[in-house]
Amino acid sequence: MKCPKCNIEMQITKSNLRFEGDNSPDTETKAYRVLTLECRNPQCIGHKEVIESLEK
Repeated sequence: MKCPKCNIEMQITKSNLRFEGDNSPDTETKAYRVLTLECRNPQCIGHKEVIESLEK
């Protein structure tokens, strides 16, 4: 994913898993990867601005 402010490729700084439907045996359990992205360009006004991306 590219930074919306400077168009440089962003870096992944954190990765988590999020689960849905895990509380009941009647529902299907789904896992989603949540990536935390930050701009790696030190001259960008959005540098170190955190953006979360959800992968289904």
